[in-house]
Amino acid sequence: HPSWRRRGLGSDLLDEWLTNSRAAGLDRALLEVIKQNLVATNLYRSRGFRELRDYQGFEGRTGWSRAPPINPDHVHRVDIEELLTVYRKGHSWQKRPDVLRRLVNFVALQITGDDLPRVEGYLIYENVGGLMYIFDLTPNEAGRVLLEQAAMQESPRLLRLVNAIDLVEEDFYRKIGFRPWIRNVEMVVQL
Repeated sequence: HPSWRRRGLGSDLLDEWLTNSRAAGLDRALLEVIKQNLVATNLYRSRGFRELRDYQGFEGRTGWSRAPPINPDHVHRVDIEELLTVYRKGHSWQKRPDVLRRLVNFVALQITGDDLPRVEGYLIYENVGGLMYIFDLTPNEAGRVLLEQAAMQESPRLLRLVNAIDLVEEDFYRKIGFRPWIRNVEMVVQL
């Protein structure tokens, strides 16, 4: 809230957290921040955080040109644990199993079937108040089909994802009709 800003409260909270983290024996802190939020990024830099990499966010609406429909019997809601073998093939820090296991309210879908492309595919998302937040999906035809299937069932007014960290993912999201939205940066400090 604006009336609480510019009082040093964020600095005090961050300093306290860093002190407690060091005392607890932690050796590293990692965070994500909106790159355009210069107040926050400057605060983190002043405490020794350095930038690791950027994440491009994308957003879209459900009106993109659709792929041919699929048999709904091929789309399966799965437990997060069932995705670990596919999920760990990813390349970002988010692909760690412990991060995936914390997604309590998220829906995990996987696609199977003999008539489908021979690629593994999954989608992990949450729909809150018409905003469908996509935590991750495979940037391939299987991921596209799952996203379209979920969007048809959920009827969100807007879809957002933030974890595009390489050109393959970014190109995929643009091809299915998403537009760049916000850029986050991952920052780290050694404690």
